[in-house]
Parts: sequence; structure tokens; C-alpha cells
Amino acid sequence: MSNYPEILKEVQKMTISDQFKLLDDIQKALNQDVEVEGTDEVLSQSEIAESERAWQDYLTGKDKVLVRVN
Repeated sequence: MSNYPEILKEVQKMTISDQFKLLDDIQKALNQDVEVEGTDEVLSQSEIAESERAWQDYLTGKDKVLVRVN
């Protein structure tokens, strides 16, 4: 599988028309909803990405969650 720098280099070789077509196809792929397994819930890709960012912020200590213990 190619890595990001290799893919970017190939995209930059494409015509501007093909670059915009690729952009459109990528946007369509990223905007697909995902059904949560075992439930009726459906999440958008943006919700999944936001959740992943929040999780990573929590893991790295960027998210200072206050926990109240009774």
C-alpha cells in the first residue's frame, strides 16, 4: 500500500480536471454514514472523526476532563 507522500506526488502529476474529480470522489467517500453494529444508530463520518479526535485528546492529556468522585 502506498503512503501519503507517494500518493500526493502522484496526484500532483494529474491534470487539474482529474484532481477535482478525485477530490469529489474522496468527499463522497468521506460523507457516507455508518451504521453502528448491533443498534439502529447511524453516525456520520464527521461524528466519527470528532469522536476520534476527542478520544485522542483524552489519551494525550489535551482534554482536561474533570471527574467528580462522591
